[in-house]
Formats: sequence, structure tokens, C-alpha cells
Amino acid sequence: MAINRMELRKILKEVLTCPTAPFYEAAVARVVRRHAEEAGLPVAADAAGNLIVVAKPKGRPRKGRIGFVAHMDHPGFEIIESKGKTATAQWWGGVWKPFFRQAKVLVHHEGGVRGRVTRTFSPKDAPKRVETMRLKLDAPVPVGAFGQWDLDAFRMDGSLIVTRAADDLVSVVAQLALMRELSRTKVRHEVWLIFTRAEEQGFCGALSMLKDEVLPKDLALVSLETSKHLPGTAQGDGPVIRLGDRMAVFSSDLCRYMEVCAEACKKSDKRFKFQRRVMDGGACEATAFITHGFTTGGIAFPLGNYHNMGDEPGPDGKAQLKEETVHVKDLQNGVTLMTEMCRQLDKLPQELNGVAKRLQKRNKPYDRRLKETPQ
Repeated sequence: MAINRMELRKILKEVLTCPTAPFYEAAVARVVRRHAEEAGLPVAADAAGNLIVVAKPKGRPRKGRIGFVAHMDHPGFEIIESKGKTATAQWWGGVWKPFFRQAKVLVHHEGGVRGRVTRTFSPKDAPKRVETMRLKLDAPVPVGAFGQWDLDAFRMDGSLIVTRAADDLVSVVAQLALMRELSRTKVRHEVWLIFTRAEEQGFCGALSMLKDEVLPKDLALVSLETSKHLPGTAQGDGPVIRLGDRMAVFSSDLCRYMEVCAEACKKSDKRFKFQRRVMDGGACEATAFITHGFTTGGIAFPLGNYHNMGDEPGPDGKAQLKEETVHVKDLQNGVTLMTEMCRQLDKLPQELNGVAKRLQKRNKPYDRRLKETPQ
């Protein structure tokens, strides 16, 4: 059964209205800590400030554990120089240069200071990207303040979640919703909920976690992302079992297990939908984990206006910043799938072995024929 939409909307509002940017995730982290405390779950922070919440079953846990990962940041900027109502900002995250033209910004200082971009500066080796930008502001701001695009923090448009930072706060919402579902569902396995920092600047939090060997090697990891919708996936048709991203293909045994769980969800609820695809519109933290030896998979929520870069141009035909969008049913079904994955974890190591046996059984008569009639 999908999580109640009103309950989900409450969590959405709580998380999506948090200000965030790479290295400035404190507001989101506070919400995560509060939810964990309400659920009676301990929160640990590693040296880099990544958060880990471990849900353990009552009694002796069964063998096998799984972790879900979401990052707490979204592309944004940091004030590095300030003089009166003029400031220079360091940009963090992947947004193409045309979208900065006269763009409106919001600096999170004393209730919010608005302004606009007047000039951008690109690195020599990446002329299409922006490294720093000049801002004209309504009021002075201090060095060290941070900000985002001046877009709606959160609203619902029918079944669409509309927000300045779906990537990856919608996945944070999925984690918090799963936290609640685990308290209602009989799960006999250990579940890790991991919240990372500064993903948009190159998986910084995840890589720090891997360098410090914070995670046990037997932990199967599922990267949660809102990923640019691509041909073959559609908003409203369910979460995507992500077979890979732009940089890597994920673990086949975990991807197969996820599909088995999705089929079980569909069998118990005819309204449940899911999709399956390599989402190569970008890269995600699963690449960091799989290249460091972890069994890794991914769940993607199809995203509109990726990184606020509008899918459609503005009235003048030029690039236009817009709020990101995610379909609420994709989020609901994603939480349902995650819950089922926690419940059936015994099947994970068996699934591909079972496929191999079924394939050999099906091939048995043909194997005999091949050997009786060699070329």
C-alpha cells in the first residue's frame, strides 16, 4: 500500500522549503535528525558531516542488509566577495551558462536577500560552465552566505511536485517516508538510510565516506535520485529501476532483485507502476559506490527541468530557469518499492542463481540436440 498522500505532502513541505546548496546542507540535516529522533532511531555523522540512520529489527536480524542513499544538496552558490549591494559568488553544481543570463537569485541571509546575475566567469577548460558570477543585490550580504535561484520553494500543481530543489530533496523525502513505513512494516533486516553532502560538486560527501571506509562492504547500496526524464521514461509511470548512469552500469544481481520486488508490488496493487532503464542523462553516487567495490543499484524519479534548466525555452526563445518537477505517484510508488526491498532481502543473493537454474532447465533439450548434431 502506498504511503498516505497527505502524510507525504507534509514531509515534502518540511524538506523542500529548506534552503540548501553544496556544503550548506544544515537545514536539511536538522529535519533528518528530527525525523529520526521521532522514530526512535539513532543518527550518526561521519567526519564529513554525512548522516547515517540505521534501522534494526526487534530481536536478532536476519542475514543481509541494505542501504539507501540520498544527497542533501542542490546546485547553488557561496558569496566569496561583498561590497555594498554588489557581490561575487562561487557557483557549485552543473548548470549551463545561458541559464545565468540576468537570472534572479536568493541569498539566504536575514530572511532572504534578492538580486540578479549581472556577469559570469567561466574556467578556461570549460567555457560552457560558470565558475563565479557577479551579483547585484537588494541589500548587502556577508562573505560566507549562500544562495539559490529565486524560484518557488514548493507547491503542488495537480499531481506534480513543483520545487526549486527536487534534486535531491525529493529523495530525502523518500528516505524519511521509508523511515515511517519501517515502523509499520515487519522488516527482519538491517536498513541503512544515508544522507550525503555536496554531491553536486562531484560526489564529495560520498567519496569522503568511501575514503574513510565508513560503510561495511557487505552493505548493498541503492542510490536515490531525481534524474532527468528521458525517452522511454515518463513522469507518472512510476519510479525507474536505474540500470546505470552516464558513467557506469550497476550490479546486475541487485537490479534483478529490485525488479522482482517491483513485480511483487504490482501483483499486490494493480495501480503500482515502475519503469526500467539506463538513466544516462547524468551521473549519480551509485558510480562512486560501485567503483569502490560495493553491490550497487539505483532508483530514479523522472525529473522535469533538470537542475532548473527549463525543458522549454522562455517567451523570447532563450534559456529559462524553472522549478523542477516530480510526479507524486512516482514518489509514492518509489517508497512502496523501497519498503518491499527491505522486506524480501533474503531473496537478493538467491535471485541470479535462480535465473541461471531456470535458463539451464529451459535449455536442456537444446543442449542435447547441439551435441548430437555438431557442425
